Amino acid sequence: MLLVSESLHSKNLALFKISPKLPTYERLEGYREKFTCISDEDFFSGMHWNHKIKIYIKGDTKAYVINHIQYLLRYLSDDLDEDLEETVYDVIGEKFSYTPGTIIIKENYLEKEELLTPLFLTVMIKHKAGYAPDSGDWEYLKISKDGFLILGGKATNEAVKKDCFECHANLKSQDFTFASSFGRVNASNHLEKLIKSLHRVKN
Repeated sequence: MLLVSESLHSKNLALFKISPKLPTYERLEGYREKFTCISDEDFFSGMHWNHKIKIYIKGDTKAYVINHIQYLLRYLSDDLDEDLEETVYDVIGEKFSYTPGTIIIKENYLEKEELLTPLFLTVMIKHKAGYAPDSGDWEYLKISKDGFLILGGKATNEAVKKDCFECHANLKSQDFTFASSFGRVNASNHLEKLIKSLHRVKN
């Protein structure tokens, strides 16, 4: 079982802070209580520098479920029964996009000797059409554990492009988002059954 340092157990100290000086403060403050946690407890993200991550989302949780199914299909296509694959695509369609206003937050931790250390937050905010049409209208943020902005903006920003979008650019059909981790959200029973079927193939 993984441990965290004593300070992380404090009821009075949040693992990650959101500074009131952030332009997005009102949208991100209190995310642990206001957003839905959708990730597994023990998930390492190869796309996030092999950090352990925990994912919170506000808004379009069903889109994340569909996104996760697409992720499974991408990696299981050679092993799937054709009827099951056809059934899945009939339900979720070939493409989708998150609704404007959706916010995805990933807490990034470093694990060393069974100790988890909080590092920073990575955030994606979905804007209305026209904000950044070549990159899905997403705004990217990287925020220190103390709540201050490390980098942020559109994919055309050089720092954002290098740190974020060079990987996300490969997932245009998935609205430029990764959804490789999945716990349990308020999805329809039919979608949950599809995920269980796909995970049986994966395992």
